Amino acid sequence: MKGRINMKFKRFCIALMAALTVATSFASANAATTKYKVGDVNKSGTVNINDVTLIQIYLSGKRKNIDISLADFDGSGIVNIFDCTTMQLFFNQEIRQYGDYLYHKDTEKTATIYAYQGSASEITLPSYAYGWNITFVSVRDSAFNGNKKLKKLIIPASYTNLGYYSFADCKNLQYVRIMNSHCHIDSSTFDGCDNLTDWIMG
Repeated sequence: MKGRINMKFKRFCIALMAALTVATSFASANAATTKYKVGDVNKSGTVNINDVTLIQIYLSGKRKNIDISLADFDGSGIVNIFDCTTMQLFFNQEIRQYGDYLYHKDTEKTATIYAYQGSASEITLPSYAYGWNITFVSVRDSAFNGNKKLKKLIIPASYTNLGYYSFADCKNLQYVRIMNSHCHIDSSTFDGCDNLTDWIMG
């Protein structure tokens, strides 16, 4: 009788271990495939004021062991106080998100690209936000400044203005097509884009 109980217990333990192994593997696979949003510094699943606080603590120098891999909210390539400012504007809905872009509404139906959170080397700026009935017409000052990944840029005909230093110091940018030949471009817009060799206007 005792031997039979031990055998049942042994089988139960083996089954339990197998179930735990499967559950652990499943959890690990899910963790590995989880993609957190830019700005979700603490990886809680949402971007909120706690993430701003973590960036501020990191910038103060009080704690340098904070993982800031998701802290570059304004897409500038560096983590600084402007990420906190941009996040607060985002919380207040003064800027909103469309794909990898943050934008600011100018009127009910027009908007300005505020920042880019993606990592693509070839970008065609959005011309229209489907579902929002918004046309993008400009790029904010310094919006893409210092983007080292950008190599090819296409700006649709809806754009009428590119801000000061909006694409400055994009060191790897080689090709630009601006489809609106009347789009306003400042002398500083592409300042420091030393590898820009292909330029098409219109």
